[in-house]
Amino acid sequence: LAKARDVIQDAQDQWWTRKLSELAELRAFQTNVSLSLVLIVGLVVATGYLVYRNTARLTRKLADSDRRFQSLASNLDGAIYRARAEDPFFHLFFSEGIFKIAGYTPEELVGPNEPFFTHVTLPEDRSIATRALVRAREERVPVEVEYRIRHKDGTVRWIHERGAPAAFDGEGVPQFIDGLIIDVTARKEAEAKLAQTEERVLQLIEHVDEVFYTCRVDNHWTAVFLSPSFHQLTGYNVEEVLGSTTTTLAKLVHP
Repeated sequence: LAKARDVIQDAQDQWWTRKLSELAELRAFQTNVSLSLVLIVGLVVATGYLVYRNTARLTRKLADSDRRFQSLASNLDGAIYRARAEDPFFHLFFSEGIFKIAGYTPEELVGPNEPFFTHVTLPEDRSIATRALVRAREERVPVEVEYRIRHKDGTVRWIHERGAPAAFDGEGVPQFIDGLIIDVTARKEAEAKLAQTEERVLQLIEHVDEVFYTCRVDNHWTAVFLSPSFHQLTGYNVEEVLGSTTTTLAKLVHP
């Protein structure tokens, strides 16, 4: 019996030893899992914080950039635009300055059905504007063109447009044309009035006996302009003297 009790006691001791060992291993595993979870959660939290901080910083930078752009666009004496670089051309963006130029809000002049090319631009000038955009897209050259538009109030305005191809794809084809439109109506009207004045002056000069001339300040008094009465006075044709270094005003003067 004593030997049996010893065997039983040894068996119980071995069983408890295994159980205690298994329990210790289980607790060690749980501890490792807990530590891993803590590390994972920490990494997730840290990553989330970094993402949040970077996103917030980028958002602030984007907002600052947008404010600077809006400030620049609002202070320009014109309108910034972005147009699709593909026929049919239409505008995707206009700055607020387009309202002063054309009388339309930016929202009225963007999108596939926008009326800038089809209605605002005068019919006789549409091909001029379109050719400039086609050339910019196909030859990768800047846009510089002047044409007329009809303001929302019905008046005709002259505009000067400057732009350039932008956002090239993998084959080098531009996706957009970005540029600036300014109102040059006052300049065009001044040029027209000047041309009318010059025409009236020329008509007056052609019908008087006196000779009107313009010459360079050089030794020959090289003529750059002579009125028609010069022929009646000297017998020389105007074409013989203009720009000549042989038959000059200086030589026609009596010594």
